[in-house]
Amino acid sequence: MPLAEGLLALIAFIVLKQPGTSDVLFTVLALLIICSVLAAVLTLFLSAEKTRTQWLLFAIGAVLTPVGAYFMIQDAGEPVMFSLGILLYLGGPVLISALFTLIHRALKITRTSELT
Repeated sequence: MPLAEGLLALIAFIVLKQPGTSDVLFTVLALLIICSVLAAVLTLFLSAEKTRTQWLLFAIGAVLTPVGAYFMIQDAGEPVMFSLGILLYLGGPVLISALFTLIHRALKITRTSELT
């Protein structure tokens, strides 16, 4: 199951290594790589949870990710010790893990129903 998250990190890394990558794209892809690797680790533990729990995790990640991104942008260049931007590193992996788990389950159900 963590194969999808690893593939996402690999694609982001390949694009990141291209010459002429802008600073904004570099930052976004670096964050995507970090979140994808963390999501791959989280998926090992969270993929066994029920679908209802996956939807809850998806909602939590969908809230924490933009809030963390907002605070990360607000605190950019500021000498803060603890920033709420850390929420991005918590919400992003949870969001990616839940999203790929839900997609995997939906495809699995579709394939199972086609076989019967």
